[in-house]
Amino acid sequence: MPILRACNITKRFKGITALDDVSIEIESGRIYGFVGNNGAGKTTFMRIVCGLTMPDEGTLELFGRTGNGLSGAREKVGALIENPIGYPEMSARQNLRALSLLCRNSSFGQVDELIEMVGLGKAAKKAIKDYSTGMRQRYGLAAAMLGTPKLLVLDEPLSGIDVEGMDEITDLLKRVVAQREVTVLLSSHQLARLEQIATDYIFIDEGKVIKKADAETIKAEAADRGGMEDYFRRLTGGARID
Repeated sequence: MPILRACNITKRFKGITALDDVSIEIESGRIYGFVGNNGAGKTTFMRIVCGLTMPDEGTLELFGRTGNGLSGAREKVGALIENPIGYPEMSARQNLRALSLLCRNSSFGQVDELIEMVGLGKAAKKAIKDYSTGMRQRYGLAAAMLGTPKLLVLDEPLSGIDVEGMDEITDLLKRVVAQREVTVLLSSHQLARLEQIATDYIFIDEGKVIKKADAETIKAEAADRGGMEDYFRRLTGGARID
């Protein structure tokens, strides 16, 4: 049974349709590359999954729960959407310890483990207001993994991270999926990076899902069409990833 099932999700903002009849199923233990141009609807869908906004139409099922049961199901979801949440004057360790008090199955010991895991060991005592964009993303990823979630919803987690950092984060995500049986929904403009880790792809354009397939299928089709970026442009009618 899918751990996430979205059926006919539609969301409008001031008359503009951000999501148009979106239906998606996500299976356990997979890494889904969620691909689309800026404004395609990726972040809106992720916010709905996390309960940060509500759909105008359609239904969402998480871990077999719907309706009022979604609140409990979301305890199994870790998220990094838009800007990581934290008190600017506090350090990463202080912020993560504060967040851990709100999470089940979390502890100060897990905080220290996650700090090392995401590569913030040397900056753990530094105020997050002084972090670079890449360091903030690392902090946000650690926050998302508090409480041993079973689904990670990550919106552009590689943004602002250098090449070495991307290597570390992609390796980390593969380890987390393999060792902790975590499922990942990951949006990124870094198509070359997604090719290294995605087991499946969901392509979205102008609020509509235009393609869903496993990675082997997508790679085979993209190889015949000049590579992933050219393949994506064809799917979106010539549009480019911004």
